Amino acid sequence: MNGNPTGGRTRAATASAVRAMDSGLFGHLTLRQLERRAYRLYAAEGPRGKAWQTAVDALCAARYSGDSHHDYRRHQRRWHLWQPDPLQVAQARAYVLRNGCRVRVLGAALAGTVVDVRFLNESTGPHPAPWYVVSYDHLQICRAHGSEELEPETPADDGG
Repeated sequence: MNGNPTGGRTRAATASAVRAMDSGLFGHLTLRQLERRAYRLYAAEGPRGKAWQTAVDALCAARYSGDSHHDYRRHQRRWHLWQPDPLQVAQARAYVLRNGCRVRVLGAALAGTVVDVRFLNESTGPHPAPWYVVSYDHLQICRAHGSEELEPETPADDGG
């Protein structure tokens, strides 16, 4: 080894290797396949792993664009356009559902737990919109939802 912690690879080569791994994991999957794979990743490595973060981006991108499948290359071309200003994200973060929050899908008998949040630029307004990734353990999937699709479950009345 030449003293370089990347084994002599340049930053560009390392980034290229990561993209190749990501495209291999999430290449051209249907939305349902992506939801199942994301659930398995979340169960295996939790919310901190690189593959999990890539899965969250892929879930949000597929739902945001309305695609029935995830096309990794198209996602890479579009993703930077959807990224909001970090200052606006920091301000908006105070108003979102938190990880661990139990939610229901409006108009459906489907309840799950928020496991991640991404902010994307909305074409209809100046503010970033939260996209929630919700884990449905009974279905063994993670699914992305826009904020207008979810409501927090009402906590049980504690009698006080």
